[in-house]
Amino acid sequence: MNRLSPTLWTLMAGFSGGLFFSLISAPLPWVLGSIFGVILLTRTNLPFAKLPRKYVNIARVIIGLAIGSQFSPDMLNDLAAYGVSLSFIPFYIAVVTAAGWLYFHYGMKLDKRTAFLCSTPGGIAELVLVGEDIKANVAQLALIQGIRILVVVYCLPFLAGNLKGQNIGAVKQFMPSLSQSDPFHLLLLGLIGFSGWWLLARLKLPGSPIIGPMVFSACLSLNGLLPQEPPDELFKGAQLLLGTSIGCVFMKYSMKDMLGTTLKSTGFLILLFSLTAGCAWAVSEVSGFSLLSALLAYAPGGQAETSIVAIALGENTGYVALHHLVRLFIIVGLIPLFARWTWRAATTDHA
Repeated sequence: MNRLSPTLWTLMAGFSGGLFFSLISAPLPWVLGSIFGVILLTRTNLPFAKLPRKYVNIARVIIGLAIGSQFSPDMLNDLAAYGVSLSFIPFYIAVVTAAGWLYFHYGMKLDKRTAFLCSTPGGIAELVLVGEDIKANVAQLALIQGIRILVVVYCLPFLAGNLKGQNIGAVKQFMPSLSQSDPFHLLLLGLIGFSGWWLLARLKLPGSPIIGPMVFSACLSLNGLLPQEPPDELFKGAQLLLGTSIGCVFMKYSMKDMLGTTLKSTGFLILLFSLTAGCAWAVSEVSGFSLLSALLAYAPGGQAETSIVAIALGENTGYVALHHLVRLFIIVGLIPLFARWTWRAATTDHA
C-alpha cells in the first residue's frame, strides 16, 4: 500500500485539477487541468510518484483509437493535396532545428550536442536516449524539451479556439457516451487497439501504444468498417492519464529551474511559433487545407494533444495526425543517426 500511495496521490491531484478546469470551462480540462494539479502536488510535502508506464500506455491506446476513428473515406479523394502538405515537413524540421541550434548554442551557451537535441521539435524520449549516448547535458535537454511541450500544450487550445471563434471549454462531450455503446463493439474496439499496439511493439517501432491502434482503426475507418468510436468517458479518462503523465515530467525540477529555463527559452519559443505559423500559412495556401488544420498539423507539440484539439474543434483530425506521424518517424529515424554520426566519437569535447 505504501508503494501505491504516492501513485494514488498523483492520480487524485490530476483528477482534481481536471475537475476544476472542467468546472471553469477551460480548454481541454482533463489534459491541462491534470498537468496543473500534478505540478501543484509536487510543490507540497505530500507523496507523489511518476505514473506506471502501463497506465500511460492504456491511455495512449484509447487516444490512438480515437484519432484513427476520425479518418474518413473522403480523405482518399485528396491524396495529391496531402502529398503537397506532407512535403513541407522535412523543410520545417530542418529550419526549426537549425534556428534552434543557433539560439541555444550562441544565445544560451549550451554545448553543440545539447543545443542540437534541444532544438529538434519532437521525439523527447528518443532524444534523451541519444543525449545520453553522445554525452549531452541530459538534464538540461529534458527540461527544455519538456518546457516546449508544456508551453505548446497550454497555448495551442486557446490559440486554436480563437482562430476558430469557438470556446473549446464549451465542448463537454467528444465521443458517444458509454451508455450508447454496444458491449460487443467495445470488445472489438479493444481487440483492434491492443492488436495494433502488439504488432508495432513486435516490430520495435516508436510510439507503438498510440500509433498501432491509430493505424489499425484508421484503416478500418477509411473503409467504413470501424465498429464505433471510443466512449467519451474512456476518452476523457485517457486525457486525464495523459495530462498526469506530462505533469510527472517536471517532478524532479524546482519551480526556479522551470521558470528560469522558460524565460531563457522565450526567444526560441517565439521563433518556433513564428516558423510554425509561417509554414502553416504556406501549406494552407499551396494545398488548400484550412489554416487551422495546417497549424495543428505543424504544431511542435505531441501528436495526442494536437489531435485532441482537432477533435474538439471538428477539424480534419486525420490530416493533423498523419503529419505528426510523419514528423515523428523523420525525427526518430534520422535525427539520432545524424547526432551519433556527428558527435559519438568525441566524448570529451563539449564545445
